[in-house]
Amino acid sequence: MAAAKALGLYWCASVDTFKAADIGDSMQVRLTDKPDGSLIVREGDSNEHEFILVIGSEGRYRVRGWLSGRDAKQRHWLKSYGNREPAYFVPQSDLKSLEALRALIVSGEVR
Repeated sequence: MAAAKALGLYWCASVDTFKAADIGDSMQVRLTDKPDGSLIVREGDSNEHEFILVIGSEGRYRVRGWLSGRDAKQRHWLKSYGNREPAYFVPQSDLKSLEALRALIVSGEVR
């Protein structure tokens, strides 16, 4: 809901949809409670979707930025922790701004 509100878009209140878009046709939201947490994108995630990082918990959330699946899948961000499959951990400092995503929405490039 925080990401949709920040973008001025409708959120259909779906949860646990995993690979499906959370907002619009192609935007997926990833949440972490770690203030310095990374945007996590997995190999099987769509290259064509936009992945939005939200940090926070207990009703206090901040939208930190976004990247397309294609842009997030860079070898230098690929890491593996514990027994989990490797994933791309994009630091907040490398995310694009919400203003850039809003511009793409307005232009119709992102739906």
